[in-house]
Amino acid sequence: MNLIILPGNSPEHERWLNEATNAFEPFFDEINAVHYRHWQTGAPEVDESYEIEALRSLSMDMSDSVILAKSVGTVIASRAISEDILRPRNTVFLGLPITNPLFSTSLEEYGLQNITPLTIVQNTNDPYGSFAVVQAFMAKIG
Repeated sequence: MNLIILPGNSPEHERWLNEATNAFEPFFDEINAVHYRHWQTGAPEVDESYEIEALRSLSMDMSDSVILAKSVGTVIASRAISEDILRPRNTVFLGLPITNPLFSTSLEEYGLQNITPLTIVQNTNDPYGSFAVVQAFMAKIG
């Protein structure tokens, strides 16, 4: 089984990405830890379309994969799944960016409610959507 890790937007998430990769390495055949292009270019935000195309070019077996995505990574993963680029066996989302104005409608548009199986882990006081906000959002979209 393979793991695809999609971190948050900030270059500061690169440390988390590397730590997650090291922690999960013994449990997966292959890990693709996505290092966003804007981390190297200095752009302030992830280029969602570019990263989607980068996922399209992955050589790993997508049907036998697990996605671990954090914050903006959840948006990219949702879009990639909705466009049938990724077909994970399981999906784990950490910190949905529900109240981030750049991504607040994207998760619903990309069919978050249709991703199964899906586990969401949300901090009680996440700055982009508390647990209660995410709970209400998930109830709304079905």
